[in-house]
Amino acid sequence: MIDRRYVLAGSLALFPWSEGRAVAGPIDERGFQNLGDIEQWVSIRGSDARNPVLLIIHGGPGEAQSALSHIYTAGWERHFTVVQWDQRGSGRTFGRNRNSTTELTTERLLQDAVELSARLNATFGRRIVVVGHSWGSYLGVRLVKVRPDLFSGFIGTGQLSSWRRLVDDELAYTLARARADSNATAIIALEAMNAKAIRMEDGSYFGLRRWLNPYLASADITWTSGMSGQVRSSPGMTAKDAADWEEGRLFSVGKLGAAVAAIDLPALGERFEVPYILIHGREDYVAFATAALEYYDRVQAPAKNAHVIDGGGHYAMMTHTSEFLTALERNSEIFG
Repeated sequence: MIDRRYVLAGSLALFPWSEGRAVAGPIDERGFQNLGDIEQWVSIRGSDARNPVLLIIHGGPGEAQSALSHIYTAGWERHFTVVQWDQRGSGRTFGRNRNSTTELTTERLLQDAVELSARLNATFGRRIVVVGHSWGSYLGVRLVKVRPDLFSGFIGTGQLSSWRRLVDDELAYTLARARADSNATAIIALEAMNAKAIRMEDGSYFGLRRWLNPYLASADITWTSGMSGQVRSSPGMTAKDAADWEEGRLFSVGKLGAAVAAIDLPALGERFEVPYILIHGREDYVAFATAALEYYDRVQAPAKNAHVIDGGGHYAMMTHTSEFLTALERNSEIFG
């Protein structure tokens, strides 16, 4: 059922850069769009605009992916039209608005995402596919649930289920690894932690991550350690853009930390009105594959598939791009 709070009034214009053009052939468009009450950065790339449209909802919160898209979506763009959106408070969107970003809530982001999705529908003349990563897997589930009429499917990766499960899994795993390493300092710190009291907004979660990070999948360690440098060297990024990207991550976590700690997807209901696909790293030690698969098993959808990428971690979409693309292509017929 469509949530009427997220039905936009009036007609939806095409993107200004696409107005009046035939939606066929290569597309490479980047710029600011007015979404909600502010200008937000959107990029659209693909070899043929008639291909299925993938809207990537990035994680973080605040970890905009448009500056990194050239690293991992270049191969995808032969088969899909890839849309990257710097969410309110993130990346170039944060840089454009900074202190005028007065409202940053899950509901505000959801409204922005609905507006963007509706414009993409109008521009390309068909429903689109949402790819949600980590925080974006939560926001993406919310998105396809409130406006299923806009979408032909949802793909979750680094899929969250609930904050409570995430913290419990991370703490148990990290403590087990610390004990196996006889890391007395880590053991003392971790045994003193109360999983039920760990929150993002008060910084206690980052105390846990201090000990978890060395035990992440090797692919994740390589990706996250090089992320800032990759942003700085990204084509078209200025020094200001890169600084805005870093600051936007901190800004978004500060504003949305309490919302992250309240995530509980099973409580939203198990029924989807669009196909649900899970593509998850087997070595994801942030949002564990066991938790993601348990959530997947509970989902009721018109069609669903699960793919686990060996060697992939929380950032399997970025680090195992070929395997991820193979999984995307296997499900193309489901999305129509």
